[in-house]
Amino acid sequence: MTKHFLLSDVIRSKAKYVVRNDNFIDVLQKTHNVLYTQDRFYDIYIPPETYPGLTIWDDSFWKNANEAITHALGNIKGKLILDLGSGIGEDTQYLLKKGARVVSLDSSEKCLLFSQRANKNLHIRADATDLSFFKAKSFDIVFGREVLHHVDTDKCLMEVQRILKNKGFAVFQESLKYNLLIAVYRILKKKERVPQHPFSPNELSCIAKKYFRNLETKFLYTLLPMLYIIKVFIPQKTKKASSLYNTFFSKIDLSLSNKVPFFAWEEIITMSNKSTVHLL
Repeated sequence: MTKHFLLSDVIRSKAKYVVRNDNFIDVLQKTHNVLYTQDRFYDIYIPPETYPGLTIWDDSFWKNANEAITHALGNIKGKLILDLGSGIGEDTQYLLKKGARVVSLDSSEKCLLFSQRANKNLHIRADATDLSFFKAKSFDIVFGREVLHHVDTDKCLMEVQRILKNKGFAVFQESLKYNLLIAVYRILKKKERVPQHPFSPNELSCIAKKYFRNLETKFLYTLLPMLYIIKVFIPQKTKKASSLYNTFFSKIDLSLSNKVPFFAWEEIITMSNKSTVHLL
């Protein structure tokens, strides 16, 4: 599918855009664009040399999450996917390599420019809670990693439901709020972090049920924060900490998190209105 066909396929003709270069970074008119805190955050904290090379898909700390996401997505070859809150394009890069047709959407133009260096798909700058410029029933899949807890979740999921095809589905990885070590980490890094509202274990499902009939959830990482803190504060020990986690704690952590999800750090949730969903 060409870039021009992607535009006519998913975007309403009434939307007005400024198209830059041949890579289609589309910027909504200023009157419709919200200057998110994320924009200022990325301008300050992401250095210019940041580039999708080694990505979250190569980070062994996130092995369990990536496996759950891969299973939930299934075979995505040829599927039209919206990477919602695409950031610097790590997930976009993975989805493209798996043969999907991808539209990357983020509120930060700077992040989209980073993504564009590695990914030559359609990039759009917009608010994740207002996707009105997309035609209804346009996408096979909507995927988002750590986006819903930064936005008005109700508004966002209402839009996601509208733009998904009848047999389409959405997969999100989202942060939860009751893990004690992560709560301390959020306090310590408060000045550096984007405003957010992490979910309780049942909160996201309760919101999603307003818009989707079928939900599947998987909880992760009750124990991981013990070693992930090493990655944050002693980065030179990251490889050793990661190896320790995957060798001794990973399987126990996965089982514990799903049996007692209250202190889990992350949730993978699949949402669908079709008769069955791809079980995690």
